[in-house]
Amino acid sequence: MLQGWWKAAEEPEPSKEMLPEDTTYIMEYNDVPILSVCLYLTNCNEFCDADCFIGNPEFAGEVRQIGAIKIVEFLEHSAKRLGYKKIRAFAYKDKLKEYYPNLGFKKTVDNVASFVKEL
Repeated sequence: MLQGWWKAAEEPEPSKEMLPEDTTYIMEYNDVPILSVCLYLTNCNEFCDADCFIGNPEFAGEVRQIGAIKIVEFLEHSAKRLGYKKIRAFAYKDKLKEYYPNLGFKKTVDNVASFVKEL
């Protein structure tokens, strides 16, 4: 299901191995999955990461907007319960860059590049 949402958004989909078993959350409305986000835990209590935020492409409107606020509140509660002080999120699309501040995230840096090295 989640991979289908990523394909519909024309985004590279995360592999199943990239989705944490215990901290991949799916929000439902009237038994219909509408949003998903992952909380990636780190080995320091200063911060954890929110990533893989995706929505059901067939579900839009006010309920989805309110759902985004609620799922972020759930992330905050989960992170605090686990001892973290901050949740970090990255965005490269303008729409998400505008959206995260509406969810209570504070912009920290611009023009960040991401790198990965295969092992």
